[in-house]
Amino acid sequence: MTEMTSMKTYKATEKDLTCKGFKFEVGKEYETEGTIKCCNNGFHSCENPLDIFNYYAPNNSRFFECEASGDVSRDNDNDTKVATRKIKLLAELNIKNLVEASIQFISEKAVNKGKHCTGDRSASSATGDSSASSATGYRSASSATGDRSASSATGDSSASIVTGECSEASVDGKKAIACALGYDCKAKGKIGCWLVLVDRYGRKNDYKIKDVKAVIVDGEEIKKDTYYKLVSGEVVEC
Repeated sequence: MTEMTSMKTYKATEKDLTCKGFKFEVGKEYETEGTIKCCNNGFHSCENPLDIFNYYAPNNSRFFECEASGDVSRDNDNDTKVATRKIKLLAELNIKNLVEASIQFISEKAVNKGKHCTGDRSASSATGDSSASSATGYRSASSATGDRSASSATGDSSASIVTGECSEASVDGKKAIACALGYDCKAKGKIGCWLVLVDRYGRKNDYKIKDVKAVIVDGEEIKKDTYYKLVSGEVVEC
């Protein structure tokens, strides 16, 4: 089904700003001809930022917030991927930006909201120290911002993020992502899940990012159901 609209979307490219051989430029609007059909013709991007990881690995790609407009065709059977007649890459984002944008996207469209949610497309958040947040539905998001907190997401295509000191993020669903973004944080997941790990330094309330890495849980180098954190550029088991 094709419609006419204008929306904010997210897109990944290769390191040289190419996608399927097409070279992009930030700030320039592109337009294509023909019938727009998702997975067939048009400029492709995703409404949910984390859905782009279904097509581009987070550890060797570049990410952008986009303005997509004109005729739109949606891939309703799989994720939030859309094909549009026009697209403009507005700003480059890092993985942390993508995760935060995805939390916001899911929260705005959430059917259920709270600290512990079980419905599809639900959003759970906890902000106090030693708090816990969980979301178990499909395409759900869980976040915990307090120190020594825990966040878990078990639905497919879900996201779990922690930003407080010494906190834990875990995911259990397919194509899910766990983000340990705070000081001395750790993350774990099932086979096929992504772990985003941040190494920070400095003093409390003023921690700076030293390094960021994203790894996939393959069952060999990165074991399933095992916590990892980033230390001096190395992903270590903990």
